[in-house]
Amino acid sequence: MKKLLLTAGLTVALSGTAMAGSGPGCGLGSMIFAEKTGTFNHVLASITNGIYSNQAFGMSTGTLGCDSSQSIEYTQVAAYLDTNLDQVAVDMARGEGEALDGLATLLDIQASDRAAFSAAAQANFTRIFPSAETTRETAVDSLMAVLREDQNLAVYALNA
Repeated sequence: MKKLLLTAGLTVALSGTAMAGSGPGCGLGSMIFAEKTGTFNHVLASITNGIYSNQAFGMSTGTLGCDSSQSIEYTQVAAYLDTNLDQVAVDMARGEGEALDGLATLLDIQASDRAAFSAAAQANFTRIFPSAETTRETAVDSLMAVLREDQNLAVYALNA
């Protein structure tokens, strides 16, 4: 019985983590394990979220660490940066790379605008990533500001 419960819990946790793309998302488990990092702690937070089935409540009410005020697209970009922040920073500094291409895809940047996007990201690298401690929120907000300031790229800027 214990093996069955553990297997079920891990399956739910791993599928939840894969869907979130950046960890367990919001919910009671995320609140309990908020200060913890690493896959193991994300799995434990996901299991807790799954056991108590509280994410829907949190998303509906804006509690338990769930923020329903952000657009789905903004949330997806933030989740992508949770997982790929370092590689996106490296690619932005170079002006090219897979992680930067992935970000452009999430932002639905058309092929004809990809070079301009990469150039703008590279030119504003120190603004988007002002320090080694830059958070995903800072990076997303700064990138959106850069996009809004460019007449051709402003259409791709997301609202928080």
